Amino acid sequence: TDPPPRQPLRIVYGGREGLARESQLAMNSHTIPVLQVVTANESIHNPEGVVTLRLDSPDLSRKDAVEQLLAYLQEIEIDSLLVEGGAHTLTLFIEAGVVDEVYAFVSPKILNESTAYSPFMGRGVKSSMDESLKLSEVEQKQFGEDTMIHGYFNLL
Repeated sequence: TDPPPRQPLRIVYGGREGLARESQLAMNSHTIPVLQVVTANESIHNPEGVVTLRLDSPDLSRKDAVEQLLAYLQEIEIDSLLVEGGAHTLTLFIEAGVVDEVYAFVSPKILNESTAYSPFMGRGVKSSMDESLKLSEVEQKQFGEDTMIHGYFNLL
C-alpha cells in the first residue's frame, strides 16, 4: 500500500496574540501541524498542538527574520515554501531574494483610496519600469472575472 500523504506544515508568520483555541488552525493542529513565527520578545500563548518559533530578529519585517525562518525550515528538512499573504508579507519575501515563482491574482475591481494595496508593496518599490522586477515564462489564466498571472524570477 502507498504511504499516507504528508500533511503540509502551516506557518502563521507574525501575530501579537496566540491562535484562538476555537480557530480551525488550532483545532486541527494535531493532524495538520501549525507553526507560529514571532519575535523573541512577543509574549504569546498558543493552544496545545501549536508550535511557537521565536526568532532572534527584533522585527519580522526584516530580511534576517526571513533568513532565520528559512534556516529553521531547512533544519527540519523542509525545502519548499508557499507564501500566501498580503502585500507586505509577499514583498518581504521577494525583497529577501528567496522567491523564484509567483502566482498573482488580479480582480477587475478598483479601490479608489489611499489605503488600497496592490498585491506587492514594499520599501524596494522601483521608480521606473526599467528597474521593475520581471517575470519569465509568464502565463495568464482566467478564473471567472479574475486573472491569474504566473511566472518565474530569474534568480542568479
